[in-house]
Amino acid sequence: MEEELYATKYELYISLIITLIVIAIIANTLINLPYKNLYYMSTLIILILIVIDVYVYLSYKGKIPLYKVKRKD
Repeated sequence: MEEELYATKYELYISLIITLIVIAIIANTLINLPYKNLYYMSTLIILILIVIDVYVYLSYKGKIPLYKVKRKD
C-alpha cells in the first residue's frame, strides 16, 4: 500500500528561505566578481531553486504529492 505525503507549511517556508539566502549570496558574488560564465551558472541555479519552490508549493496546496511511501502493513 502506498501513501502520498504532501508538503507542510514548514517545508514550504524552509524551501523559500533557502532560495532567498542562495539568491542573496549569488547576487553578492556577482556584484564582486562580474564574470560572464558566473551569470549563466547563477541563472541556472536560481531557476532550479524556483522550480523546486513551485513543486513544494503545489504539494502544499495538495495538487501533487511531495513523495510516496510504501507501508509494510
